Amino acid sequence: MRTVAFVNCPAPFREAVGTRLAARQFELATGGDSDVLAIYCASESAWAVLAEQAQSERSPVTVAIIDRLDLDQYAQALAMGAAGVVYADTSAEIIAEAIDAATRGEVLLPRYAAQAIARRASREAPVATLNAAELDLLRALAGGETAVSLAERLAYSERTVRRYLQNVYLKLGVANRSSAIHVATVQGLLD
Repeated sequence: MRTVAFVNCPAPFREAVGTRLAARQFELATGGDSDVLAIYCASESAWAVLAEQAQSERSPVTVAIIDRLDLDQYAQALAMGAAGVVYADTSAEIIAEAIDAATRGEVLLPRYAAQAIARRASREAPVATLNAAELDLLRALAGGETAVSLAERLAYSERTVRRYLQNVYLKLGVANRSSAIHVATVQGLLD
């Protein structure tokens, strides 16, 4: 049986979620050690507990229970090392599911939060450092040119052009032409 301890959680909240967790083979921890620490992050001191637990070498799985439906709180808790994040006003069943998922290494997020974090990450991705020649190759690819037509136009062997393109792909962290064009567009390299 896995154990869960609640920190700063109101008693009715703890009871409701605890009942749902019992159905998932959890029991409420009564002593100091537990498998999961669910921290109600409604104060600076609670956030400090989360940070301390997440940085501890042997700490239980930590789940942040946030008091506002706020993307920054989701991102902050995950960045601090929380294994899961869930909004306090979510149903007790979903909170129990999020805690259970965190013990399996999974993070359950509302769709809006996952999409917003993904959008933010794509905007904040480091821009690849391409030289002028590599940018020209990339622009030519985006314009529809092939490796063969580039080799003819530049008076290089096709093998040389393909090697240059592979270097561009490596710098962009992609494996093919379409992915390179997509990443370059997102990063504003084709403007």
